[in-house]
Amino acid sequence: MALLEGPIPALVTPFTADGQVNVRLLRDLVEWLLAQQAQGFFVNGTSGEGFLMSLAERQYALEAVIGQTRGRVPILAHVGALATADAVALARGAAEAGADGVSAVPPFYYHVDDAGLVAHFAAIGAASGLPLYVYNIPGTTGTLITAAQFQRLLEAVPTLAGMKYTAHDLFNLRRIIELAPERLNILSGFDEVFLAALSMGVDGAVGCTLNYMCRQYYELYQAFRRGDMQRALEIQSTVNRVVAVVGSFGTPGALTKAPLRLLGFDEMDEGRLPIRPLTPEEWERLRTELGAAGFFALERV
Repeated sequence: MALLEGPIPALVTPFTADGQVNVRLLRDLVEWLLAQQAQGFFVNGTSGEGFLMSLAERQYALEAVIGQTRGRVPILAHVGALATADAVALARGAAEAGADGVSAVPPFYYHVDDAGLVAHFAAIGAASGLPLYVYNIPGTTGTLITAAQFQRLLEAVPTLAGMKYTAHDLFNLRRIIELAPERLNILSGFDEVFLAALSMGVDGAVGCTLNYMCRQYYELYQAFRRGDMQRALEIQSTVNRVVAVVGSFGTPGALTKAPLRLLGFDEMDEGRLPIRPLTPEEWERLRTELGAAGFFALERV
């Protein structure tokens, strides 16, 4: 049985006005998302602004989420870092905190060869002993993990359990799944193609817009599992209208945190610099366009 299935929010990390991790709000968000049928949490990833946090802050946020969930759903800790040593330290901390698995982006900025790629993930895997998930997100790292590269990782890293696949190349996705279908737990990373990725064989989704549309993705997942493709397609089309709106803004805050503020999480910040806040004009446009996309009626799905 796969460790992770269904919708798993790529959890945002709230910050206080003075820049500290807002643990109280983080715990509130976790509880709300559990009520929205979240099947797990991916902590300190791209949406969680992990790369904008210190190692200590990442550990602190992870421990807060694990403490709040109390084993009700699995927790996947993103431990990716520019330096392998930092990723190793985070992986050890994740194991000590009680995470169920760890995930990491491939080496970035410095272009390493396949031997460097293997060494990076082997070190992370050995550090925690937990199931390890490669976070394949070429749009930000500049590195697409191919099926051939993933095969080398499978042979070299005993704890390698799966992948968060955030790319639109579904041909490559299917080739990766076919490498070891009984061993691998593969998760879709682009919310707008969740249904297409399910048809390719993924077990679930880890995504940004699941922070505020988790129930809709859960309904999509359930519709797919019972063979109701028409209903699944209807829901995918509905959430995609929202994805199109939030993705049209020039700052990631519109994609991650702003919709949560509009749903009543009034203390939610807009992200750490260099993520800039929305202008008053952008806030007005966001409200208007989300309303036109049916966002504020989604709870009735």
